[in-house]
Amino acid sequence: MIYSLAEARSLVIRAGKALQKSGLIVRTYGNISARISETQFVITPSGRAYEALTPEEIVIVNVADGTYEGDIKPSSELGVHRESYRIHPEAGFVIHTHQAYASAISVLGTDFKTYRNTPEEKSRYAMLGSTVPCAAYGPSSTKELSDHVAKQMEKHPDAKSVLMRNHGALCIGEDFEEAFDVAHALEAFAEEIFTVHVTNDHKKEWIVKEIASNAGSGCRLDPDTTKLLSKYAVFTDSPYLLHWSTYGKHEMKAYLDDFAMAVGVTVPMLPAEPSEEELKAAFDGREAAFLKGRGAICVGEDEEEAEAVAMILEKGSMAAVCAAEAGGKPLSHRHAVHDREVYVTSYAALKKKA
Repeated sequence: MIYSLAEARSLVIRAGKALQKSGLIVRTYGNISARISETQFVITPSGRAYEALTPEEIVIVNVADGTYEGDIKPSSELGVHRESYRIHPEAGFVIHTHQAYASAISVLGTDFKTYRNTPEEKSRYAMLGSTVPCAAYGPSSTKELSDHVAKQMEKHPDAKSVLMRNHGALCIGEDFEEAFDVAHALEAFAEEIFTVHVTNDHKKEWIVKEIASNAGSGCRLDPDTTKLLSKYAVFTDSPYLLHWSTYGKHEMKAYLDDFAMAVGVTVPMLPAEPSEEELKAAFDGREAAFLKGRGAICVGEDEEEAEAVAMILEKGSMAAVCAAEAGGKPLSHRHAVHDREVYVTSYAALKKKA
């Protein structure tokens, strides 16, 4: 479908708000585009909050070479959107998400067949195509990443979604509605795959059962701890995060690149009741720390940012648990460090100016 410029911009803004409300993205982690001609599309700008976007801030981009109109910088992931419109002439709307289950299973680096044994199971994921392919890892926002995604789209022409290893997912629709349907179908499918790989065998079923039974305590930090960390701090014991704090024997590495960016290259495991010195050291260059058997402390410049860190840490914990049970790999230390540096020096600074 080809939208008018006004309609495309309006739908992109609407989609950003809907994605946040649905939980498929956290803050601005993700990007959205809509086709306005055979040669152009519009896309969300880089580092700007979805809830405050205006139509004039939605950037016009050329499919052929990625050049854009105006002074506002488009999303740094415009490359994967360009490839989507180039390879899929029928595509009218594209969503790049960091949705939880799809991101978690991406660490396995595996293509997943969507066919099932019964007609009901087959129809449930028919819109995804016969396969949900997984593109090889490429650093965020690079040509390497978009090339890997393009390779999988060309190899699986009927696929409506592509996983990006250690990163997230790309969902393609003929229009706004189909792109959202694909994103939700992918998350349901990924949850099934995730559960199978985490339980692994009947002896491991307790993992998911225990995690599902954790409702969280809603515990808050005492004022002295918050003051000590010099940032807004929250305590969280969300299910997978609590599981890692209980059974993890060491620091958590970054299995997803948004984790490396917003949380840190690694997250240490502190005693359940850490000393002031341990707390101060833990938050040097990172935004979270686990408390053994209790959960984690997450910090930010304000409450919204601290809670966003907590959500990303939970998703990173899901990926870590999946990898631990099924053999997935974390980001290399080099890539994690690079992602963190880019975020701190470029993206976070851009967000503050917006």
